[in-house]
Amino acid sequence: MNARPSSTTLVFAGGDPLPPELVDRLPGPDAFVVAADSGLEHAQALGRRVDLVVGDF
Repeated sequence: MNARPSSTTLVFAGGDPLPPELVDRLPGPDAFVVAADSGLEHAQALGRRVDLVVGDF
C-alpha cells in the first residue's frame, strides 16, 4: 500500500469494465486508487497503481 495525500480518490469496483470512451476521463496518476473485489483486475488492466485493496476475496 502506498498511502499518500491526494485530493482525488478513484475507486474501481467489480462489474463490467469501463467503456473505452470513459477511460481517458479518469483522474491522473496522482489520484489515490482504491480497488474493491474484482475492481483490482480492472485497475490492473488499465495499468493503474492501486493504493488500497478491499473485499471479501
